[in-house]
Amino acid sequence: MRVKQMHDRLMIADAQEAQWGKVAQTMNDNAKTMDKLTQARIDRAKDMTAVDDLKSYGEITEAHAEGIRTLTPVFATLYASMSDPQKKQADMMFRHGDRRGDRHGMYKNRHHKRGPNLPPAN
Repeated sequence: MRVKQMHDRLMIADAQEAQWGKVAQTMNDNAKTMDKLTQARIDRAKDMTAVDDLKSYGEITEAHAEGIRTLTPVFATLYASMSDPQKKQADMMFRHGDRRGDRHGMYKNRHHKRGPNLPPAN
């Protein structure tokens, strides 16, 4: 789910905009980090050894975890300011993995892209 769509579905009120801005910035920063790492993985895919592949995947996984750790307190502050209907909507969105297309983050499966010379993931 895109940041704008999330904003709309959460019915962010004017009084919540400043905190929402912090959430949106964190989400965008995290996505940029994931894009950079994913692109580096794709660019190196042809020449990667199995060990290089594992290291690259580990970097992406660590960045994903760090992104979640960074987003959690920022989102928690916004969540605390939400009305009960907003909280219910947020709970449903996160419970069903309806944030940006992936189950555990805000990256629209960016960290699952396979390079052109990598076999399909099983």
